Amino acid sequence: MSDAPSSFSPRGGRGGRGAGRGGNHNRHGKRGLAHFQPSEGGAAAGADVGRGGGRGGRGGFRRRRHPFVEKGERAPLPEDDAAIVQNITEDHAPTDQRRVNAAKDAKKKSAKTTSVFHDLLVSLPDATAIAAYVRENRSTTLRLSKELNRFLQAISGRADDVYDALFSNHKAEVVAILERLVDQSSGKAAQVLPPAHEWAIRCEEHGVKKATWLQDSEESGKAEKVLIKLLDGDASQLLLQPKEMLSKITAIDAQGYLLRRIELSATPKALSKAAKLVRLAVDDESFTGSQQQRTTQLSIALGRMISKTRRVLERILHSYQGTSATPATTAAADDEESAAAAEVEEKVSSTAATPATAEDIEEAKTACTTVLEIAKHTIDVLRTRTAGIDSTTSTPVTPLPVSKLRHLAEWAKTNGLLEEHLDNLVGDLSEQTNDHILQQAEQLETVMNIKAATTESTLTELLDSLIVVAASKKSNKKVNVSDDESDDEDEQPTGTSSSPPLRIRSADVLSSLAVSASGAEISAALKARVAEVLVATLRVMGEGAQLPRRAHTFVAAENNKKRQERRAAEIREKRSREEDGEEQAK
Repeated sequence: MSDAPSSFSPRGGRGGRGAGRGGNHNRHGKRGLAHFQPSEGGAAAGADVGRGGGRGGRGGFRRRRHPFVEKGERAPLPEDDAAIVQNITEDHAPTDQRRVNAAKDAKKKSAKTTSVFHDLLVSLPDATAIAAYVRENRSTTLRLSKELNRFLQAISGRADDVYDALFSNHKAEVVAILERLVDQSSGKAAQVLPPAHEWAIRCEEHGVKKATWLQDSEESGKAEKVLIKLLDGDASQLLLQPKEMLSKITAIDAQGYLLRRIELSATPKALSKAAKLVRLAVDDESFTGSQQQRTTQLSIALGRMISKTRRVLERILHSYQGTSATPATTAAADDEESAAAAEVEEKVSSTAATPATAEDIEEAKTACTTVLEIAKHTIDVLRTRTAGIDSTTSTPVTPLPVSKLRHLAEWAKTNGLLEEHLDNLVGDLSEQTNDHILQQAEQLETVMNIKAATTESTLTELLDSLIVVAASKKSNKKVNVSDDESDDEDEQPTGTSSSPPLRIRSADVLSSLAVSASGAEISAALKARVAEVLVATLRVMGEGAQLPRRAHTFVAAENNKKRQERRAAEIREKRSREEDGEEQAK
């Protein structure tokens, strides 16, 4: 046996730094010992020990593993390099990998043809499946706001027998859904979506608010057992009763709840209940905001209720007479009913196979009378609240559905649904509609005249014709504003209200007047007078009213000029006093 040290010995490895290093002649990246053949020469020949192809493969105990060989296995021989490189190219080329990924994605798309919502909708065909889903996901999926809204959307619009079975046989699961809704609406940015409103309405329709709802369960005769099944513990852990939960959910967004209640009204009785809710909402404090904002919300709800009433009653008449009833004259652009309401109505009309009877016609007549009376009362109340102080005040900025109510009354009278004591309602509404049209025409004419007034004389003459002739003492009362207060409140329109307010107070008129008064041909005195008139108009427009942006900017600029002139006068007076003092000192 040769005495030459082995390339695996520490001595041989230390004999030359290049022991086991590969040369640069092989570009295939082969590393390690060359055929495991040690050379002679001992430590002096360490540079040639174990030379092989590749770069940087250290010899001795530092020799690296082959990059494609598992630990503990023999490295491949040089003649295997070509096969290895070919396999690597076929399996790991970027182009081939992209093709493989594209094929996988195409396979997934072909296998998945439905959405997550569709899968959830298909998996909940009846009340038993809905209850099972609630029990399984009560503490996991349903705690997420997005998943809860998706679940409520999936169970909305079901048949009556599904809701009857759910609210009768699965009361624990019903309470669990209410708990999840309360948890979701407990944050600062609480938001209740239409599916949640619909669920609350279904609960109210099936008597969840009644104190005896839990005791009427078929599963057990006691409410405590139902709650124990829900909570897996003590029934006292339920902080709120179902009635309290519903009240809390519906109070978060009173307008959204009312609109959804109107959209789901598919029978004359439901329409009567929705109309009574609108009547109560007139004095309800749940509609937060200024008086103008509350008027806007109630006007939207009232318009949708009128449209819904006409559609439901027309369907009943069509089913009773066998032919379509006389269509209403309401324009399509005037129909404010949402797409969701149309979908609900389509589902209801498609399922109504039985023809209407004489009793149904009487109920429709009663519902129509209720809606007309409440709508007329609501419009009168809103008109009185937003009319302002003077009797000459124009209509509010928010349009009231007077024309739509008149069309409904005419349609009801044509089809025999109008009571005798409401025969004069059509005439009154027609008169109000004509007055409204005349007021709009007057406003449009006034705006055009103001824009055409480019000289000071024409603008002065037009301003004299627009102000209220017989102004009340309250509106003519001078409001003194101190210098300090006017300096601190630069953003608010300040000044005196000695000038009478404008007779027409629409936003277009106020903005046009401010723009015309800002012209270079207008004198400073007339500009100051226009600013005073705008401030006086603002003071009689009611609480929460604001000037339009251009009018507000004009008034603020005039107030700023007054402050600058007053400060300049004070500075001149101070300098004159100082000069007089210096002369006296000399």
